[in-house]
Amino acid sequence: MLMDCNFDYTGDAQRDSLADLIKCSPLDKVKNAAATALAAAAVKAKVLADQEEWEILRLTAFVVDSQVMNYQYDIVMKNTLSFPHNAPGQALKVRA
Repeated sequence: MLMDCNFDYTGDAQRDSLADLIKCSPLDKVKNAAATALAAAAVKAKVLADQEEWEILRLTAFVVDSQVMNYQYDIVMKNTLSFPHNAPGQALKVRA
């Protein structure tokens, strides 16, 4: 949480923000800087986590699609190869 640094938030728009910063103690400035850095790191971590999740979903969809295509190919090849073919030179048998 950012330190107050004795800021007066009464709506006085004429105040100089630099003068407000000068009122802060060095320790408060360091605390504010650390809190700001942690907040920025948390936001960056969230963005990276969202990107990682999207990439995992994309790769998972690719793997599933590839497997489905392989199964479809296997089914087509099995149906094609199991079709009864006559060996070369063998006559067709006719049932009477």
